[in-house]
Amino acid sequence: MQIPHRHPTPTRIRHQQPWEDEPQGGEERAIEIATRDEIASDEATQSTSTSARGEEGQCCAGGPLNWLVRVVFGSKTSYSSVFLLLIVWTYGLQGFRLTSTEKVMFWTAMRQGANPAVVEAAIGTLLVPAVFKAFYGLLADSVPVCGRHIKPYYMASALLVVLCLASVALSDVTPTWTTMFYVLVTMNVGENFMDVLADALVVREARAKGSGSSEMQSIAMFCIALGAMMSAFISGTLFDAGLHRAYMAALAVAQSLALILMLAYRERPTQKRLDRSVVREICSNISQVLRTVAKPICYRPMLWYFMQHLCSFSLVTPNSWMRRSIGFSEGEIQYAGAVNYLFFMAGTVVYARFFTRVTFRKLWGVTTIVMTLLILPDYIQASRLNVKWGIPDWLFLYGSDGFTTFIDRIYSTPFHVMCAQLCPPGVEALMFACLMSWNNLANSCSRHLGAAVQAAWGITADNYRPLLPSLIIVKAASTLLPLFFLFLVPNTASILTDAQKEEHGCNYDQHGSKNNSSMEQQQQQQPQEEPEGGGLSDG
Repeated sequence: MQIPHRHPTPTRIRHQQPWEDEPQGGEERAIEIATRDEIASDEATQSTSTSARGEEGQCCAGGPLNWLVRVVFGSKTSYSSVFLLLIVWTYGLQGFRLTSTEKVMFWTAMRQGANPAVVEAAIGTLLVPAVFKAFYGLLADSVPVCGRHIKPYYMASALLVVLCLASVALSDVTPTWTTMFYVLVTMNVGENFMDVLADALVVREARAKGSGSSEMQSIAMFCIALGAMMSAFISGTLFDAGLHRAYMAALAVAQSLALILMLAYRERPTQKRLDRSVVREICSNISQVLRTVAKPICYRPMLWYFMQHLCSFSLVTPNSWMRRSIGFSEGEIQYAGAVNYLFFMAGTVVYARFFTRVTFRKLWGVTTIVMTLLILPDYIQASRLNVKWGIPDWLFLYGSDGFTTFIDRIYSTPFHVMCAQLCPPGVEALMFACLMSWNNLANSCSRHLGAAVQAAWGITADNYRPLLPSLIIVKAASTLLPLFFLFLVPNTASILTDAQKEEHGCNYDQHGSKNNSSMEQQQQQQPQEEPEGGGLSDG
């Protein structure tokens, strides 16, 4: 069989040195060596590719799970069954924990006669581990363990979550709510680390497959929503039966399955090591993020968003306890969480369809006024005026709260859009994680300020119902205060134009600036000069 002729690559040719004798047939010998080296290189590449596919756990390119993903989400990429099960289960558990885990402590605190203000502050503290998500991402990206960036950290985090859940579920008696608080704070560290690692795994797998991450993001969001709604119904049924620890035990078993799936998943090893270059890269990325945050176009809307959360301080604990005291069961309040999540998804769709061209300033101003008006139904129910007017209580639980969630989603989505637009090239993940950490910090501070206001108002476990209506009026008035500072918010629906970047001092000099873009276009339009040596480069 005739072997096709292969052109030599100059980098593989061993050039004759001045002190060496010229070999017989020098040029032919060099071509023969280059051809043999190239064939060996191709075989090694093929072997490495096969090994990498095995490392990724591609044991099943097809299968029913891939078929279901293609039918539901229109995906054209086949992923391994282990990877799909891991992603579906991880994000489903994320949604499952979203609406119910803290409620176990919440209702236990009410039965044990805790102060609502103290419980409000405790729930705000549960959000603190989410503030450090950017640090979790930096740690996993920069410091591999056993040659892996994701698997060791994920397994350690999952094991931490399982141990925390089991410590509550297997106790002989119901723990005090303060004991549950310490357990949940520890568990939230593992949960948030797992969330960051799952996001990184989705991006990495989509990039390895050569597909966009949008389809995997759609799968992730769908699983979160499905898990949250399932959690609301399951936890509601178990809470009404007094089986709070049984719910924690079921969640521990489900989390153990995620640990097993990650054990079966084979992550590609990395050759990256923690050296000076990695440290310099981390410092450079952090410096670039700080420079971006220092721009007015970035820190001004961030300040307004934080201010709005503080002024609209949280009264979730006394409101929920008030509804429990007027006749709603714990299960019914949990079911309302599922209904609210449907309104949450509807708000996302409505914003995408109708409000993407509305300016940030106008949208935040109008939604702030609407959300202030939607606080008034809480006053009507807390003061029991609805009983005099003949309005049923369930209408407030399933209707008013759902519509508030709907408007709140339209209000908060522009912040996520703005975060995506503010991310400079090269540090998108770190910048977005920092902005999301700012969002989590705002939510945590809203809870703590609500606890401080409740304590100053004299709210206790015995007298919260008479004082709650007046406190709701104070919250409604306070929510309107950020309207006087709307000048901090850009009066545009997008902050990506060069004119706005230059006006607000946010034109990235080294990445994506207008001047660099025009220079790149000019370079692309110039004809490429053929290098010397017959068009062969130096490698």
